Amino acid sequence: MHIRSMGSMSDMKMDYSLDCYFRQKWKDTQLRCDASFQSLNMYKIWKPDAFFHNSQGSYIHTITRANKFMRIDKTGQVYYSLR
Repeated sequence: MHIRSMGSMSDMKMDYSLDCYFRQKWKDTQLRCDASFQSLNMYKIWKPDAFFHNSQGSYIHTITRANKFMRIDKTGQVYYSLR
C-alpha cells in the first residue's frame, strides 16, 4: 500500500481518512505467454478478493475514469494497482 495523503483524524470517533494506492502482485500460470498480448480485458481476469478489516467505508477513485493499472509479464506474474 502506498499512502498518498492522510485526511482528518478524529479522537472522539477513533477514525481517519486516507488516499492510497492499493497494490497487489500474484502469479497466474494460466496467463503465461511467449508473445505479447494484443488486447486483454482487465475486468475479466481473476483478482484476489481483498478487504480492509474493520473499515467503516471506502470508495474507488473514479474522477474522469477509474484509476486502475494492470501489468502481466510472460511468466504470468500479475501486478495490479488501484487507487
